[in-house]
Amino acid sequence: MNKKRTYTDSVFGDNRLEKRFEKICGHLSDKLNVGVPEASLTRSEAKASYRFWDNQRVNPVGQIARHFEKVERIAS
Repeated sequence: MNKKRTYTDSVFGDNRLEKRFEKICGHLSDKLNVGVPEASLTRSEAKASYRFWDNQRVNPVGQIARHFEKVERIAS
């Protein structure tokens, strides 16, 4: 069974944001040593990444907190 790798558990409450987050994480994880413009396939994808991070519903601190919560659940 080939399960799709996911980075979030319905964090944003918006499927479009969830899909964009998955795409951004996929690009960045493929090229860990470069920034968003270099990791993105096209200029429009880089721009979409910056728009994503600028969205009021996207909270990096909340994302990190959820990540640590998930790691704690897995570790215990």
